[in-house]
Amino acid sequence: MTGLPSMIYKWKGCVIMKDLEIKTRPQMREKDEEKSLKVAIAESERDKKSIYRLRYRVYVEEMGRQIASADHKQRLVIDDLDAWGFLVYVKLGPKIIGTIRNNLGGQDAFSPALIQMFSMDKFTSFNRGKQGQKFCFTSKYVVVPDYRRTSAAYMLVAGSYEFWRDEGKIQFVFAGCNPSMVPLYERLGFRRFTNNVEIPEYGCMVPLVWLVEDEAHMRAVGSPFYRNARKRRNDQSAAEWFVREFPTAARFVNSRLVSADGIWRIVGERLGRSPLQAVPVLTGLTEEEAKKFLHIGLIHRYNEGEKIINPGDYAHEMHILLSGNLIISSPTHNHPLETLRIKPGDFCGRVALLESGDQTSEATAATDVELFIVSGMAFTAFIRSHPVVAQKVLHNIGVMTDTVKERKRLG
Repeated sequence: MTGLPSMIYKWKGCVIMKDLEIKTRPQMREKDEEKSLKVAIAESERDKKSIYRLRYRVYVEEMGRQIASADHKQRLVIDDLDAWGFLVYVKLGPKIIGTIRNNLGGQDAFSPALIQMFSMDKFTSFNRGKQGQKFCFTSKYVVVPDYRRTSAAYMLVAGSYEFWRDEGKIQFVFAGCNPSMVPLYERLGFRRFTNNVEIPEYGCMVPLVWLVEDEAHMRAVGSPFYRNARKRRNDQSAAEWFVREFPTAARFVNSRLVSADGIWRIVGERLGRSPLQAVPVLTGLTEEEAKKFLHIGLIHRYNEGEKIINPGDYAHEMHILLSGNLIISSPTHNHPLETLRIKPGDFCGRVALLESGDQTSEATAATDVELFIVSGMAFTAFIRSHPVVAQKVLHNIGVMTDTVKERKRLG
């Protein structure tokens, strides 16, 4: 990737030319197309089967997930939660292009693994004595590639939000996602509050909770659902209880609540020096340019011993070490497996900002660590808004990647 000006990079939604001029392929061929999108809850077996096939297309065929419950003969992804979940979908004409699942119930309705992952027993203490209180676990949130940057993704959550509120007696909605997707969920209104969980089929997952009546938080993060919330009567007691019972949630850095200057200061503190000096990806950027780039990423914590990257994991992001020590095992030219050492500021794992792929390395936290993570989705938006800065970042990634490849070749 060195010599960026003479190259053409491609990504699913755009073609990035040598000067980073962006030519967008129309996601919605006609304006009327978007207006014709319809959201509903699947009731017929035909619609449910279409949803299961859509999941297979995204999770198995696109992302390469090894899902134990997948039916490879019929090309379906279905599990036990589907038997009692509400499957929300968005349709364009007769075609389902996105879906999300909502399971509502008390703690006893969920598996021990989910109860532990989301500390549901602790949240149950808030519900105790409140008749009819339920939790919601939302999952299997997928949209076909061509419509991910349209209102389809928003409409699925909007339909779900109204469903949660109309059902009543729901204060807490739980979800889980890979770290690179956390900024998307935090913009909706979710927040981090506990440790990561390793799930064999999905890798490192971050437990999240959305306090659906916390109007103040939704306003602070710029959630598109703030307007939905303010139209309803909201009880702030759940938000006040959450702050008291989960004080460690404040340790997570939510870039929706911190300015670009604030993120710059935090990253510098973690690195122990200016990010311009410590992070090779920022070489040649001005401080203002670097601040803009850092503000699109995520600062995320991992505890000692946690797996951060596994070989075969779906990759569409970039990881940069901010603090702590990693153990990275990676194949080289002369050795089938070699332990690599990196310093804060360096990237680890596959850099997959423009095109997705599979991880080939294994990264484990040797100590408590913090990483800076940029998703491919966020970087694509950054290309559109700051093409010159993105060009510099891509050039630096190319230089660093070539250096790493040469080291591996030499063994």
